[in-house]
Amino acid sequence: MDVLHKLLKLCSEKKSAIGYGFLTLLTAGGQQLFSLVVFQCPCTEDNFIYGFIFLFAPAVVLMIISYFLNSRTWKFFTGCFLNPKKMCPSGYRCQGLHVFLQLTLNALIVPVMWISIALLHGSFFTCAMSGCQNPEYVQHLCRNKSEQCRTQLYKVTCAKTAMPANEAQEVVLVLQAQSQV
Repeated sequence: MDVLHKLLKLCSEKKSAIGYGFLTLLTAGGQQLFSLVVFQCPCTEDNFIYGFIFLFAPAVVLMIISYFLNSRTWKFFTGCFLNPKKMCPSGYRCQGLHVFLQLTLNALIVPVMWISIALLHGSFFTCAMSGCQNPEYVQHLCRNKSEQCRTQLYKVTCAKTAMPANEAQEVVLVLQAQSQV
């Protein structure tokens, strides 16, 4: 009984840390599932747009959901707009901004986790950067490689390129390393 009481006390004291840990695991699992089920790099010149949409669009959706699920958001907006003198007295205008910043920082936790986990995994970034049209970046990536690297860089993530396999593998590894830095 004493152990159970200590465990409940620990959970109540550390509930925000436990909650963020749970959110991290949920985000990592969701990102992995999303990556396996939905994401398929098209291996066209549109890789850049496609990869970055898959990297950032879920983060924006998660941020909006985070705003909606936070009860303080609703209290803040309905209180401020329905009775501004009660919620935002004349001497405390900055307090409303302070609360809004707190809400925004809380809403950014899950999207930042999503982007961090996605960059560590590397598939979205690798797809996106294989479709990069910047000549300097392509030149840097294909330095000391065959001419096919420059012309078929967008196919490197699908292993459908005409460039030598060792060069293609090296380019993919460089892109994954850049994603993780």
